[in-house]
Amino acid sequence: MGAVGGAGALAGCSSGDGATSVGGGTTDAGTTTATGSGGDGPDANLGEGVTTVAGLHSAMADDELTAEELTQYYLDRIDAYDGELNAYLHVNEGALDRASELDQTLEESGPVGPLHGIPLVLKDNFDTGDMPTTGGSETLEGVVPPDDATTVQRLRDAGAIILGKANMHEFAYGWSTYSSMGGQTPTPYDLSHVSGGSSGGSAAAVAANLAALGTGSDTCGSVRVPPAFTNSVGVRGTLGLISRDGIMPMSERQDIGGPITRTVADAARMLDVMVGYDSADPSTARAVGNVPVGEDPPVTTALGDGDGGSYTDALDEDALEDAGIGIIREYIQTEGERQSVATVVETAIGDMEESGARIVDPVEVPPDDNSLTVTEFHRELDDYLSTLDDPDAPEDLEAIVDQPDEVHPAVMPILQTSVEVAVEDMDENVEYLQALAARDYYRTMDDTDTEPGNRQQILAVMAENDLDALLYPTASAPPAEIPDAEGEYPSQPGDSVNCTLSAGTGLPAVTVPGGFTDEGLPVGIELIGRPFEEETLLGLAYAYEQATGHRRAPEGFGEV
Repeated sequence: MGAVGGAGALAGCSSGDGATSVGGGTTDAGTTTATGSGGDGPDANLGEGVTTVAGLHSAMADDELTAEELTQYYLDRIDAYDGELNAYLHVNEGALDRASELDQTLEESGPVGPLHGIPLVLKDNFDTGDMPTTGGSETLEGVVPPDDATTVQRLRDAGAIILGKANMHEFAYGWSTYSSMGGQTPTPYDLSHVSGGSSGGSAAAVAANLAALGTGSDTCGSVRVPPAFTNSVGVRGTLGLISRDGIMPMSERQDIGGPITRTVADAARMLDVMVGYDSADPSTARAVGNVPVGEDPPVTTALGDGDGGSYTDALDEDALEDAGIGIIREYIQTEGERQSVATVVETAIGDMEESGARIVDPVEVPPDDNSLTVTEFHRELDDYLSTLDDPDAPEDLEAIVDQPDEVHPAVMPILQTSVEVAVEDMDENVEYLQALAARDYYRTMDDTDTEPGNRQQILAVMAENDLDALLYPTASAPPAEIPDAEGEYPSQPGDSVNCTLSAGTGLPAVTVPGGFTDEGLPVGIELIGRPFEEETLLGLAYAYEQATGHRRAPEGFGEV
């Protein structure tokens, strides 16, 4: 898979201006230092710092690196290492041509945007007009959507190079990332355990440096659990922050796309590009006036002047000083192997307190387990399939279920359950209507003032305790083990995935590396905050990241 060729042009390149480095090689938002050691091929050592957006742009500004060389480097790494990960479903044949165009533009007129020349991977439920979008299912193999998702177009306009499409839990319906198209994607930190889901392919690719950046989508945990299981960063924004147009759906009231990156700073730079109003998604009207970025996001690296507001402005290594952090103790579980996660979380709480945070432990939040996914998925997917102008595309969910040989056997049962939900009877489904009453965002798409009751209760808890964020483990159990026996498939316990608090209220959440269990499995720390206070969460996550330096490269994937 991918192209072959030398990456020697990358070896030893330096990012330039006065770096601040922390543990594990992670470097801060604006300046980074490479530790290049020479050598050719996919093992050429860029150093962890250079594989941030800021570091790569510094190398480009110093004429030490071109977008074409960088893209070739990543294609070589995909070719060399993806056989173990199954992270990629498709590789973009036009990636090198686009990189060459961007190099010419940089020379002639400067960067096109904040992600100029940066190669990234898209979860394969983001529509791309030049590549298939399958949702991980063979039932959609070869089906190319009519155009790009809004988010994909914004990433391209910002100068990002699409390396390809990532494996995912088929139709995004699970936390273990296996599909009929791509098989199983493990975490690169232990190939016998899952990478989380449903955005596991993107997270594994980013963690193993088979892409500089990645995208995920989150209905209930899918842009948070995979980063937690791959020692990465994920951001689920406030519902309405990022357009859902062109993202294969599960639930109108829970879906949102987001960045998956190795550092908080890179997540902030991706948000600069991804957020904002889109007429194709009325929910994004809520973002107007609530984001720091204008229509033209600034280039905040060595390639630009940084003029204009940016999420990177919130990156403050002292952000934890005097910050109020509430601990959701009920999400920290101690039974069996879950104790290994709890131990890491307790250390994280102590680290935040040492950094000046005021810890309120515990705080109580309302229960929120009334997911709308099973009920809404049938309708949402049927609507999406109707937009595909391809005779080979299935007409609806029933047509997909009628092709059992082209659906992963472990996914088929939940699809069959969803088929049983009659789309035309949703307005008479008592359980569905009760769920809407408990935490609906909009009774109709025009009713943008309706607030879910659970959100108000959480905001009241934060106000009463003067809190900036609530803290809990992204998942209370470590990544599930992948069975050896043929015909058996891993299953991350649903009660270990702490996804509903953010998904059910529309409140923003950030997952950041929290360290490792004694068995070497990554643990994610999640922070949830007030509506459209992503900047606050990014600042807190950045301060914690800088203080602890838990990011480290997985073994077995070359000199990352």
